[in-house]
Amino acid sequence: MRAAAFLFLAAALFAAPVSAQSVDLAGRWASSQGQCDLEFIAFERDGSFRSQLEEEPREGTWKLARDRVTLIANDEPDRPWMLHILDYTANRLVVLDEAIESDRRLQRCR
Repeated sequence: MRAAAFLFLAAALFAAPVSAQSVDLAGRWASSQGQCDLEFIAFERDGSFRSQLEEEPREGTWKLARDRVTLIANDEPDRPWMLHILDYTANRLVVLDEAIESDRRLQRCR
């Protein structure tokens, strides 16, 4: 009985969403290394961001909470932009981007 409870708990922990404490987004992210100067999003440790992912560049602030990143553009402070973190490793980030209603697969730029 205890073994079954332990296995259930272990499975639940491994299936849990990405924890904000384990995510370090600081740096520049792009769909490929070749796009790092053209189409990217850069997260700064001071809480600011710069994005060239869309046709119009965006700048503003970002906050990480649980399994999502909230972006607030300087020119649209009343319309937060959400990135839901689906998968994360130190060099790969997969997010559901509410702005395009699709996922983005990003790599950390070198």
